[in-house]
Amino acid sequence: MRQKKVYFFICFSIMLLNVFYGVSNMNEQYITVKQAAEILNVNPETLRRWDNRGILKAKRNTINNYRVYDIKDIEKFKKEIIK
Repeated sequence: MRQKKVYFFICFSIMLLNVFYGVSNMNEQYITVKQAAEILNVNPETLRRWDNRGILKAKRNTINNYRVYDIKDIEKFKKEIIK
């Protein structure tokens, strides 16, 4: 029984760390609005407006509800803009 509790505690701790750092899947990398804006060469307010309009949707950090962007989505969007 003790092993199950320890295993649960470890899994739960890892999950909390992932959520705290804005990562739900270890294969995904999330960046802040400011970082995404720098990559796309736009103002962070532009990104917030695009999110509100559904042009480039952000994900939300489950702890603080801040907008975060998947780096793959940003790279894909940037390629579409360049075309």
